[in-house]
Amino acid sequence: MLRYIVVVCSLLLGSQTALAYSTAQSSSSLIKSSNLSTRAVEGSQQTQLALLSPEQRQAKRLRRQEKRRLKAKQRELRRQEQKSLRVQNDNRHYQTRTTSNKKKKKVASKPKRAPFVNKFPQSRPATGSRVFVFDPSITQWGAYDAEGNLVKSGRASGGRAYCPDIKSACRTPAGQYSVYRRGSASCKSKKFPIGRGGAPMPYCTFFKGGYAIHGSYHVPDYNASHGCIRVEPHMAKWLSENFLYHGTSVVVKSYK
Repeated sequence: MLRYIVVVCSLLLGSQTALAYSTAQSSSSLIKSSNLSTRAVEGSQQTQLALLSPEQRQAKRLRRQEKRRLKAKQRELRRQEQKSLRVQNDNRHYQTRTTSNKKKKKVASKPKRAPFVNKFPQSRPATGSRVFVFDPSITQWGAYDAEGNLVKSGRASGGRAYCPDIKSACRTPAGQYSVYRRGSASCKSKKFPIGRGGAPMPYCTFFKGGYAIHGSYHVPDYNASHGCIRVEPHMAKWLSENFLYHGTSVVVKSYK
């Protein structure tokens, strides 16, 4: 029995060795065949080159060199195109960001107003007393001393042609008047806004009924009030403290 087992094992080992040997033989034969085919190709190429004349070989080399140059040129062109595209994208991004910043600045910043230019004459006929003149056609006021010399002038806004909230015209009435009542910096309207009042009228100076000269933070270059004469707050303070006293003449010119 032991002899039989030994014989079987030797047979199995022999078959495995034979299989490994056959595999190695086949792989070496494949390598040899591939080497032979490569040598055959190289030999055929060399044979073809040998059959060519020197001029033909030189022309073939030149064609190969030209192909290489063309490929290199194409690669360089592709690199340049990619670079220019990157630059364009960067510029577009920068322009978009700059434009957005400019838009933000425009939205945030207030529109600049043109500097004030006086349109009143430097003198008028002397009356022996101070005169405050408002001209709604140029939306300016002028303060003249007793000798008729212009002391100071500034922006002003009178009553507009029509006020929707009171459904009637509300222009400042033209004529010559006198100051009869003065208020402080805390002066407020008893009528406007309609129904509740309380609109600020700092340094209010009344010259006819409810019509007054007073300070306002909204003094546009057009007539926009309900009939009062709006002036800039610092000018209203100056007028109240230095010019407009009880009895001072107030002249309102007509709308042209």
